[in-house]
Amino acid sequence: MARATVDASEVYRYAAHIGSVMDRVEPEAAKVVERAALNVKRAAQQAMRGHVRGRYLKHYGRSITYDMLEPTVAEIGPDSAMPQGGMGRGVEFGSAHTPPMPHLIRSGEDEMPNLEKWIDQVVARGLR
Repeated sequence: MARATVDASEVYRYAAHIGSVMDRVEPEAAKVVERAALNVKRAAQQAMRGHVRGRYLKHYGRSITYDMLEPTVAEIGPDSAMPQGGMGRGVEFGSAHTPPMPHLIRSGEDEMPNLEKWIDQVVARGLR
């Protein structure tokens, strides 16, 4: 029976290279995620401008903020410590007395293709 030998050193080198990609791209990926979070925040605020009538929800748009929880994790939504910020769930999904006014989920879904494209570009550069 014939035996074959394989030099796996290149495979191991490439595996190490791939393993270090996240470390190399995380700072740029963090910027991309923060940019996307800002875009979602602004889009949600813009969507709410059409729903504001007189005194109804006049402060709610300003309560929409974002926080970076980790370098590549953002939380976007109304800040309950701000005026009308505690109304987020009722505004987004409606209540027994008011219809839903989708703004956060729709803004996030609209931004997702951009985020995916930007992250793909960051990772592709990191794999080089």
